[in-house]
Amino acid sequence: MSEKKPKKVNRNTWVKGVLRSASFRWKPRGEALKLARVERGKYLCKMCGDLFGPKEIILDHIEPVVDPKEGFTGFDSFIERLFCDVEGFQVLCKVCSDIKTEVEDKMRMHYKTQKEEYHEFKKRKKKLDKSESEELE
Repeated sequence: MSEKKPKKVNRNTWVKGVLRSASFRWKPRGEALKLARVERGKYLCKMCGDLFGPKEIILDHIEPVVDPKEGFTGFDSFIERLFCDVEGFQVLCKVCSDIKTEVEDKMRMHYKTQKEEYHEFKKRKKKLDKSESEELE
């Protein structure tokens, strides 16, 4: 019989998940939800302005927890953005939340591609500069 190798755990991913779970108990999150309630069981979507029930809404971070342009830069900024003040949250209906998420994901891909292209350009330039300096010698 072959032994199963233990699955390698990515500690950063695990810690991010634990922090996200803990953020659901963050007091300002509950306060933001209360402030968004316009009548019993009805919440106003910040984007489309329609009313929705509690199962049709998402409490969203206005500023993405992971910056679309910079990506994950470290736990300090991740925690600061995740555990924001009441003003850092907004209620969105699921459709508007999906649209916002899609836009942020496209931004992430755009910036990631730009970064990769820039690094490739720098590598090529360094190689070219090196070969030119060798020719001059």
